[in-house]
Amino acid sequence: MRKYKDWILFVAIVIPLIIVLRWAISTDIVEGNSMLPNFHNHEMVLTEHITNEFHPPTYNQVVIVDEGSMNIIKRVEGLPGDTLQIKNGRLYRNGKVVNEPYIHEKMASAEPYNTPYDLLHHEYTVPKGHVFVMGDNRNISEDSRYFGPFSYAQIKGEVISEMFPVPTWWMYLVYLGIVGIFVWGFLPSKKNESRILKNRA
Repeated sequence: MRKYKDWILFVAIVIPLIIVLRWAISTDIVEGNSMLPNFHNHEMVLTEHITNEFHPPTYNQVVIVDEGSMNIIKRVEGLPGDTLQIKNGRLYRNGKVVNEPYIHEKMASAEPYNTPYDLLHHEYTVPKGHVFVMGDNRNISEDSRYFGPFSYAQIKGEVISEMFPVPTWWMYLVYLGIVGIFVWGFLPSKKNESRILKNRA
């Protein structure tokens, strides 16, 4: 009877743990070159979904945002109340040049599109509860300069690590490893078995 109780306890612990892990951490595949040189086309990234549930976004966070028809990976450059503008190939935030060592190349003096958010023709102030995101490869990236700012609710997670260009099946190996650790923990050791036999003798 004790054996079955142990397995019931095991299942009661492992299944909720897997569900929580699946909600808290996921993998995403980068599509396109808009985040070069830091994230590459078809590269897998690890995304966590906890931070922005409890804390507002911060500068330089690389996030996954829901554009409406798809999820896109971009970097947070503007927070609510920030006034942004592009001058001489540099991004200005609240009148000061933003140090951006992570961008692919200097921004071109012409935008590939003309929208109210393009920052090159006019400055833009980020509304409350929104962020302004941009790709690291600025000259080809369709981001908030094209789509406009994204609400906090559209932020689906923060990218915490780049992985490798393989299918997401590896994540299930992680789950299997976790299950294996729990199973190993519930298996009786030979030392314990010998003690039981001695007690019975």
